Amino acid sequence: MKDRTSILSRTRLSVACAALIYSATLPVQAVPEADNPIWNAPANNADSCMADAYIETGGKGLKDRVGQVINCTAEDVEIAEVTVKKVDGAGPGSGGDFTCTLGDTIEVTADLRVRTNAAERYDTTFFVARDLDSPQVVQQDEEACSILIPKNDFKSTGNAQNLDLDQCGDIAKSGLVDDEYTLVDAVFTMTCTASPGSEQVEFNYCAAWDVQEDPANCSATGAAPGQEPSSKSKCNCDIIPLNIFIQPGEPAISKKLLSASSSGSEPMSTFEYEVKITRDGSNDANLVVTDIDDLYRSVADASTPKVGSSDAAVLFDLDGTNTDTTIGNLTLLGADNNCYGKLPVTLTAAIPTFTCTFKVKINDEDLPDADDPSTETPAPAAGDEVYQNFIRISSEDANGDPVGNSSCDVTDDRSDNDTGNCSGIVTVKITNVDPAVTITKTPVAGPGLRQVGGVYYVDNQGLVTYEITITNTSTVDALSLVSLTDTAVANLLTDSSGSPACSSAPASLPANMGSSSKFTCQYIVNVTLADGADYTNTVNVEGKDNENRRATNMAMATITRATPGLSLLKDVAKSGDVAIPTPGLNSASFMDSVTIDEPGGTANPVVYRFTFTNANSTTKENLTLTALMDDTLFTSARATKAATQRSDECMFPQTLVFGTPYVCTLVAIVEGNATNVDTTAYDDTMLVNTAFAKATTATGSMIQSNNDTATVLFQDVPPTVTGKYGLSGTIFISVTNTSHENIWLSALEIFNTPVKDGNFFNGYRIVNEGGTLTGIDEDPTSPVTPVPLACDEPTYSTMLTPGEEYVCAFSVELADFNEGDFAEFQADILRGGLVDRNVVVTFVDEEGTPVATDAQVQVKTGDNID
Repeated sequence: MKDRTSILSRTRLSVACAALIYSATLPVQAVPEADNPIWNAPANNADSCMADAYIETGGKGLKDRVGQVINCTAEDVEIAEVTVKKVDGAGPGSGGDFTCTLGDTIEVTADLRVRTNAAERYDTTFFVARDLDSPQVVQQDEEACSILIPKNDFKSTGNAQNLDLDQCGDIAKSGLVDDEYTLVDAVFTMTCTASPGSEQVEFNYCAAWDVQEDPANCSATGAAPGQEPSSKSKCNCDIIPLNIFIQPGEPAISKKLLSASSSGSEPMSTFEYEVKITRDGSNDANLVVTDIDDLYRSVADASTPKVGSSDAAVLFDLDGTNTDTTIGNLTLLGADNNCYGKLPVTLTAAIPTFTCTFKVKINDEDLPDADDPSTETPAPAAGDEVYQNFIRISSEDANGDPVGNSSCDVTDDRSDNDTGNCSGIVTVKITNVDPAVTITKTPVAGPGLRQVGGVYYVDNQGLVTYEITITNTSTVDALSLVSLTDTAVANLLTDSSGSPACSSAPASLPANMGSSSKFTCQYIVNVTLADGADYTNTVNVEGKDNENRRATNMAMATITRATPGLSLLKDVAKSGDVAIPTPGLNSASFMDSVTIDEPGGTANPVVYRFTFTNANSTTKENLTLTALMDDTLFTSARATKAATQRSDECMFPQTLVFGTPYVCTLVAIVEGNATNVDTTAYDDTMLVNTAFAKATTATGSMIQSNNDTATVLFQDVPPTVTGKYGLSGTIFISVTNTSHENIWLSALEIFNTPVKDGNFFNGYRIVNEGGTLTGIDEDPTSPVTPVPLACDEPTYSTMLTPGEEYVCAFSVELADFNEGDFAEFQADILRGGLVDRNVVVTFVDEEGTPVATDAQVQVKTGDNID
C-alpha cells in the first residue's frame, strides 16, 4: 500500500471551495456489507479522487497543483453501463426515472456492467466524482470522490475474480461472457449534480488497475483504498448519463398587493394581487406549475377560518375559476382573474417566471367590536378585520414528480408546515367606518310661537313643544340609539309627552335608507322666562353601530320671550281750521290738557291727537291696529263728534310697522262750565276721558295698549254789555164776549201791524210768546187767570161763546230806546178811544159784522239787551 501522508499538506482552500459549491449532507446509510458487491466503506464515503491519490501514493510525472490532469489513454477496463435501480432506497418515478436534489449526497443502487479489453488486469478500482470535475483532475480535496472496489468472486456469481489473492477484485477475459461481468445491486454514494445546461445526473468516473500480479497489494481499507494508476496513462475515464434527474428546487413564490392600499372601508373593498412564480436557478431543471391556489384566514371574523387555527382556509382555485366565486365574506372576481386557463406552465432557464393577476372582494360589515366607552377611552376605536392570505402552488419536475411541499400552510396553527410551495403572508384589512348621526331640533308650538329672522319667539312663558329628527347618516351600519337626553328631560327615550312620542324610537335606524334612516318625535318642556329673556336647551343623541363604535351629536334651540307691545299717547288741543288742518299734527299745541272757554260747544271745538306705537322692539313684527276705545268719545253728551273732521282722522284697521308710529286725530264738541254745578253727577269744570287701543299680532292674538287720558278745562267767561239800551214791553189783552152769539177773532194789530211772532213795525219786533199778567187796573195785585198765552195769529181760529173771556199776551222789543222814551211809548199804546187805539182787537159775528172790543190792555216793560 502506498504512502498517503502527503494528503496532510493540502490547503484549506480546496475544502472551502467545495463547501461553497455543494451543501453538506449527512452520510447515507449503506446496505449491509455482505449484500454489496463492492466494498461499502470506500464506496459510500467521500475520499480523494484518482489524480490526488496518484500523487499521494508517489505517482510520478504529475504536479500537485489543482487542475493538473492525468492523461489517461488506456482502455483496459471500463464500466460499460450503469443501470440505476434505486436512489436513496426508492424506486423510479412513474416515468421510470429517478430524481434527486441538486447538491445532495445520494445513495445509488445500480447494476454496474464492467468490461475488460485486456486478458487480465488486477485490482480494478473505480473513482466516481462527487463534483463536476473528473477524477483525473487534481483537486486537493479529500472528499471529492467515492471509490468503488469490486469484491472477489462475490457470492460466486461470476463477478470480479481473485487473481492475486488480495481484497480488490481482478478481471480476466477467461471465465467471462462477452468479456463482461455485472456488479448487481451495487450500492454507492455520489453527489446529485449535472453539467451546465443539463438536468441529468452524470456518472463521472475513472477506472484504474494494476497490470502486474502483486499478491496482497490492494486493500479496501486504509489511507489509500483500491488501486491508483501504475503510470499516468494507465487509466480510463468516462461520463455516463444516468436516468437520475436533478429535481428543480422549490420555486420562489410571491404574492404582491397591487391595490393602492392594504386597507378598505367596510362594508366591502376589492383588492388586486399579483402572483409571481420563479423557478430555482441553481440548476437547469425545468419546473412545471400545475396548480395555483389563493388561501385566506381572518383574525376575528366569525364566518371565515381563523388565523392560527386548524380550520381549513378559504381556498380559491385561481387556474380553474373564471366566474365569480363566493365563500363566506370573500369573492374571487372571475372576470378579473387573469390566472385562469394558464396552467400547466413550464418554467425554464429561458422563461423562468410566471406572473398573473386577480382580484378578490371582501364583503364584511360586522367587524370586531369596540370596548364600551370609559373615562379613559371615551370613544375606543373598533377593531379592524384583518385577513391574512397567501398563495400555494403545486409543481412537478419534467418527470411528473412533485416538487416542493404543496401542502404548506403559513397561517394555520402549525409551525412545522410553513415552508414549501407557499408565498409569504399578505395582510389586508377592512376598516371600520365610524357611525355617524345628525340631529335637528325645532320648537314647533308654544304661546304665540313664531319665527322672525331665524329667531324663535314666544309671547309668554309656558309649554313649548320641540320636534327633533335623528338621522343615521352612515352608508354602512345601522345605528342603535343608546341615549337621547335634553337639558330639561333626563331621558327622552322614555318621554311620551309629545306626538309622536320620543319613547316610540326604534331600536335602530338602518343605514343609507332615505327616510327610513330618520326618526322624528316631539316632546314638551315647561319653559319659564322673563320678557326679553332667552331660553336655550340642548338635545344630545348617542348611538352605536354593530361594532359598538359610538357616534354622538347635539342640537340646540333658543327661544326668546317677546310679548307683543302697543303703546298709546293721547293729547288734546284747541281745534282751528279743520280744512288746513290746524294745529298741525306735530304741533306743540297738543298737550295732556287744554283750557277752553265755557261752555265749549261748537264755538270752541277741541282736537284729540292719538299716537300709536309698535312696541315690538325685540321682534320688530308688524301689528294690525284694529280699534280705538275711549270712555267718552263719542258716547257722552258732553263730547260729540264734530260734523267735519280733519284729513288725518283716525281710521281702522291700520298696519302698524315697528319704528313708524301711526298718528291720527278726532275733532270733538265738548261741553262744560267754569263752575261745578251741583245738579250734575260730574265735574263740570273739566272733561277727562281715557282711551286705549286694540291690535292683533302676527300670530293672530289680540293685545291692548296702555290707557292714556287727556283733559279739557273750562274757564269762566264774564258777562259783557255793548252800552246800548232797549225796552221790551209785554202787552196783555183780555176780551169778553158780552153778546148773545158766538164771535170770531178777525184782527189783532199793533200800530196797524198784525200781531205775529217776528213781525216788525216801525223798526220794532213782535215777540208773540205770552206772558204773566200780575193784575189789572182795578186790582193790580191780583193775578189774571188763566195765565195769558201767546195771542192767536193769522189766520185766526179763536172763537168766543157768549160770556167767554179771551186772554193773551205778546211783547214788543224796542231797540235803541232811551229809558226816558218809555212813557211816550206806553202813552201811544194806551192813547185813543175805541177807534184810534194803537192796539186793536177785532171780532166778527156769524155775519161777519165787526164787533167792537172792550179789551183790557196792560203794558209791562223790561230791559232788552241786543
